[in-house]
Amino acid sequence: MDIGAKRLSLMAPGLSVSGLTDALQLLEEPGPLRRANAATVEFLQAHPLAAHWGNTGDCAADAMSLDGTRHLWLARTDPKRRTLSTATYAHTLARHGIAYDQPIPITRRQDGAAIEGALRQSVMPIRRVMTDTHGYSAFGMGLAKFVGVDLCPRLKSFRDRRLHIPRGGRVKVPDVLKPVCLADVSLPAIIEGWSDMSDIADAVVGGRLSAVLACERHGTAARGQKGYRAGHELGLLLRTLHQCDTLSIPDFRRATLRLLNDNERTHTLQRQIRRAGSRSQRGRRMEELGPNPVRLRSRQTSSWPGTPIRCRPRSIAGERPASARLRLSY
Repeated sequence: MDIGAKRLSLMAPGLSVSGLTDALQLLEEPGPLRRANAATVEFLQAHPLAAHWGNTGDCAADAMSLDGTRHLWLARTDPKRRTLSTATYAHTLARHGIAYDQPIPITRRQDGAAIEGALRQSVMPIRRVMTDTHGYSAFGMGLAKFVGVDLCPRLKSFRDRRLHIPRGGRVKVPDVLKPVCLADVSLPAIIEGWSDMSDIADAVVGGRLSAVLACERHGTAARGQKGYRAGHELGLLLRTLHQCDTLSIPDFRRATLRLLNDNERTHTLQRQIRRAGSRSQRGRRMEELGPNPVRLRSRQTSSWPGTPIRCRPRSIAGERPASARLRLSY
């Protein structure tokens, strides 16, 4: 149910509809929602149990489709459900907190969004981003390494899981791995375009260029450019290293699958909170498509049951905070 200013005025007789409308417009700005989301994640991370949930530098990133209307400029036809939908791309921390989310078209490649969210979030430093196939490209993987983030994709196509190695017999390959190795990486192309790729990465880190725009303009659309070739060839080498780690390190493989599954469960909770789609009047401005309020509600729902656990050690020690008097019926 979409609760607007008129419905809220019926719940609070002392408040006018115009005043509530102005307040809702202030809350739609990115600043207040970002600060509220960050405060909720910090509260969740303050639980003593959160230290055992996962590594602080890992997160999973994936897109969730949201029902929309034809009035939304980001709306596209969902390939699965054949309905008009938008998407919100969320970064879920290994310690169960959504660090960042951003609106994207549902049919867009998501490698740039994965890098952008890891750089722009302010909750904690992120070193590794677990993604699915939509959040991967060879150029995006190379760009992520330049800016200090490791993309860890879980690739879908098994036939495409080749080990890309440099040309010219620079790497000695065992006989058992020769059927899956492909010598197609040009090291001179990486050296020649290293300066151009460094300029792109510097603009992304400095905020002068978004990672989404960098992957669109300097990715496959810039075939033949030195910067693209350097990022693409470097991304193929990084992909080979990532596949070797995935196949040879069971703990790393299980951590990747666990984070991606946790992200899907977060999407399930968000869909339960937001069952009805947006009205035609909503979502026409970029401010209304910025930080998703569903993210704030899902984090509040996840962090509230942990409040009694957080208060219990203080009660045992003799302190009885006021919040410990509350009794939840769950």
